[in-house]
Amino acid sequence: MSTLASIETASRRGGRSSRFSRIQLALAVGAALAVAGTLRAQVVDEAASRRQVLQTIEVGLADGLAPAEVLDRLPDDPRLLLPGLVHAVAHADGTRTATYVARVWQRVPLADTARAAILVEQLGGGDAVFERTLRGLLADLEGRHGLRRADFSIYRELIEGPVRNDAPLPAVLVDYLFEVDPGQAVLLMMRSHGVRQPQRIRQILWAEHVISAHIWQRDNGFADEARRGRAAVETELQQLAADPSWWARRYAAEVRTRLAG
Repeated sequence: MSTLASIETASRRGGRSSRFSRIQLALAVGAALAVAGTLRAQVVDEAASRRQVLQTIEVGLADGLAPAEVLDRLPDDPRLLLPGLVHAVAHADGTRTATYVARVWQRVPLADTARAAILVEQLGGGDAVFERTLRGLLADLEGRHGLRRADFSIYRELIEGPVRNDAPLPAVLVDYLFEVDPGQAVLLMMRSHGVRQPQRIRQILWAEHVISAHIWQRDNGFADEARRGRAAVETELQQLAADPSWWARRYAAEVRTRLAG
């Protein structure tokens, strides 16, 4: 039972004048206030840390410090450092500061997979400018530029880990993957879930190929080709919609939404 549910239950029992009921209610209320206070403090700490990173960078730039010297003055914890750098890029006062932040970013000793894991956790956790900057940095990590599709291999361990442990997948990551590129998302899910049957692998690969080619044709002015291939796309979507794996059905639903738009 959640803390709030515990409070409600204790309140309904308030008619009993027993000392035990009063103690239960007091403990439940205290627990709820503690949780709320912790969450508020965490949000305040994160916001303050982001502002502090930007201020430190601005001072370092004004003092003529090298990016490596500024990095030494920033938080050691990458879970505070990276969001702070995203905030600094998003709210930098001019191109010169943004360029300086980029040079600091390049010197952070983290692999792209680790950077991506931390940044994904920040999705939806900032203002519109922060979110746009964050998504741009993720696109860079994915190698997604122009017509080049995303490389989601940097997220594979984030999916495979929970799958191995029979744990829920991070919902924010799953939503992000299917939003950015449903085709690449379904291929990542297939590999991360350890699909081994050759026929099933061929089925998913072929469906993704047919559907992605159709979407590319439609989006790049090949209307006649896209029209001729629509029936084949519908066949693949119907098969995927009946697939036993949730991620295949999710793919079909995302594609239908895009085609309808």
